[in-house]
Amino acid sequence: SLFHGVSSGEILLSFLVGLRFDIASVMIVGGIFFLLFLLPFSFAKQPLYKKIVFSLFAVFLLASLLVFASDLFYYQFVGRRFSFEVFTFLKNTSDVSAMIAKAYKVELVVFTLFLALVYFLFRKLIRKFMNEESGITIEESKRKIFLKEISVFIFAIFVIIISIRGGFQLKPLRESYAFRNDNLPLGHLSLNPVFTVARVLFKGNENGTEFYPTNYSISVMRELLNNNDEFLDNDFPLMRKSKSQIANPKSQTSKLNVVIFMMESWGAKNIGVFGNKFHPTNNFDSLAAHGMLFTNFFASGQRTIQGMQAVVGSIPTLFNEDIIGSAMEQNSFRTLGNILKEQGYKTLFIHGARAGSMGFDAFAKIAGFDKIISKDDFDISKVKEDGTWGVFDEYIFEKANEEFRATQEPFCSVVFSLTSHSPYELPSKEFAVYGDTIPNYKFLNSLRYSDYALGIFFEQAKKEKYFDNTIFVIVADHVEGFGEKNMYERFHIPCLFYSSKNISPQKVVSTQNQLDILPTILDMLNLNVVHSSFGNSSIKNEESGMRNENKIRNDFAFLPNGNTFGWVENSLFLIANTERNIGLYNFRNDVALKKNLLKEKQTESETLRAQLLSFIQAGRNILKENKLYRR
Repeated sequence: SLFHGVSSGEILLSFLVGLRFDIASVMIVGGIFFLLFLLPFSFAKQPLYKKIVFSLFAVFLLASLLVFASDLFYYQFVGRRFSFEVFTFLKNTSDVSAMIAKAYKVELVVFTLFLALVYFLFRKLIRKFMNEESGITIEESKRKIFLKEISVFIFAIFVIIISIRGGFQLKPLRESYAFRNDNLPLGHLSLNPVFTVARVLFKGNENGTEFYPTNYSISVMRELLNNNDEFLDNDFPLMRKSKSQIANPKSQTSKLNVVIFMMESWGAKNIGVFGNKFHPTNNFDSLAAHGMLFTNFFASGQRTIQGMQAVVGSIPTLFNEDIIGSAMEQNSFRTLGNILKEQGYKTLFIHGARAGSMGFDAFAKIAGFDKIISKDDFDISKVKEDGTWGVFDEYIFEKANEEFRATQEPFCSVVFSLTSHSPYELPSKEFAVYGDTIPNYKFLNSLRYSDYALGIFFEQAKKEKYFDNTIFVIVADHVEGFGEKNMYERFHIPCLFYSSKNISPQKVVSTQNQLDILPTILDMLNLNVVHSSFGNSSIKNEESGMRNENKIRNDFAFLPNGNTFGWVENSLFLIANTERNIGLYNFRNDVALKKNLLKEKQTESETLRAQLLSFIQAGRNILKENKLYRR
């Protein structure tokens, strides 16, 4: 039923893509044993040595077959190949084994017969291998054979490494490479559980501490996200719709285009409108005067890929590893691209880095973006590149305008900048305005250039037909990560919603974060759709449209900082880890976070701590169990 309506060609292609993962899995399980058999030494030809190596190989092979058998039945429950669950089994072997013995009697009999067949074939293979003799007696021939065996051994190392890596591409093989589009079952068909389990074993277990009873953590999270919403499925705690939209079936979708500019490392302290005395962002500042500017807006991570999953998918960074590049890429997500594509939108993802860089392309496909433009789509003879990351921002933004002009409306696009990233290269010396007497002057010069590129884009875009019918979101991916004095500065970023015909100029002072962008866009578009966001809409639209008075709701922000977390709600800023509260501050009066209020506000700090730990616990469980969205 998962493949109803999918062509046989697409299914066949998934099997072909799967060969790459199968080869990698074979080498993960057997590669070391193949090398042990190929050792160019006399002891490696002795029967006892061969028997020991074969026995060890048999143990790993049996473990692999058990993983495969488990996955065959487990997939129907989680809709994802077996991965994190291996830790649950290792911690609760007796309980899980008892459950399997009770619930899968027939399957166990079939599996036992299958193992018997494998054992029979394996014994025949061992006997044949044990009886092999070289027959070499001449000393010179032995030397030639030794050199040949050395060559074969070295070549085998190369083949095994490349097979496990999955080829010569920029990044090693991982789950996301199985997903050619947002049809997840096709991607799962390409994967196999030995690969996914090996990946998670290599990376180690994630912190899965249960702080509270499951129902309590979910109820706290739902209360945080209850923006006049109706939750739809108790098994999928975040799936919800706005009650007002459900009660108003006559509400029509406004087919506005959506363009999100993610600006590399644009920390708020470096932006002119937030008080930077060097004014490196005049174009952004000018736009901010005519749009909806969020003055207390926070990043949901500290790296670009974390910002991407937060903005595009409303997914926080809850684990030591990111969603992008982890086994959780297999999960069912409800991203902005997926939602708007269902509504008839064309979807584009544009960046100037090499194809495959940072795993963007793979995640963009999962996230519902059909057209992906990278450095490979530029004529390098006509543009300039920085020599490290890719094409300079003005060319990326110019390309974006050309694509928007040629794309049928409505469309949704994410555009990534990259110039204001270390090493802060510039296309020419004319942009080197700040000298070395100014702290962090190289970054400020690159920031000023990115702002210049943004200004050129809007100057051109205002002449296009699509412009007045478009909501533009300009938001940083994360803070630069240089010279920030405290957690507030490390996460405080600019965010602007701009649409000259649709959004009134205003400043939003309530606490917001990147997780809120997706539900806010859905609210602005007045879409009657199901979403599974980890954030809230930043506005509450009246039926007559966005130009009328908006009700701005106070909200929260979750700030992951390694093993330490920030939790911001209204005026209070809690810093804590999973063991204790570290500090509590009123950040509106104390942006330097100097005055610790933990002793003065013990009740408030415990309330915030319960919210923080519930958010972490419920969120981790939802992602691990693939309970974000039911298709």
